Amino acid sequence: MNPRRASTQPVRGYTLVELVITVAILAILATIAVPSFARVIASNSLASGVNEFIAAVNLARTEAIRRGSTVGVCASSNGTSCESDWDGGYLVYSTGTGMSPAVIPIRVGKMSTRNTLVGNFDNITFNSRGFGSSDGKLTYKPAGEKYQELQRCLYVSVTGSVTSKEGACPP
Repeated sequence: MNPRRASTQPVRGYTLVELVITVAILAILATIAVPSFARVIASNSLASGVNEFIAAVNLARTEAIRRGSTVGVCASSNGTSCESDWDGGYLVYSTGTGMSPAVIPIRVGKMSTRNTLVGNFDNITFNSRGFGSSDGKLTYKPAGEKYQELQRCLYVSVTGSVTSKEGACPP
């Protein structure tokens, strides 16, 4: 066999030009896809936070009926006492009975740093029959200026139901 003789088998693999063109196309697609993907992440984070908060309010109502005492959800960053800023988190609590009206934690939750919760009240309470102390509205929205169109309004009615609607809460 002559070593100088060219092989008749085709060369396998990719050329450098083909690889550069492929990387360039992927870079263009990535610059188009990343901004819309950020919106999807913000939307999913918001939906998850809304659902978690609604579950906490429903837990408080259910526990009030089950325990036969006042149970509430309040803003709390430390998980042991109620505060006025929902962004720190929330506390589902029961009040003690008899001589001990202390706050007894049932569930503690943290708010995502991507979102913020603001509203006209910072303590939602339910009596032993599952009725709330008053109607209220809370706006759950992305933190910062981006994606404000994703915000949700949470209505907590005196009957104990919680509904979520797209958009900011009306004044």
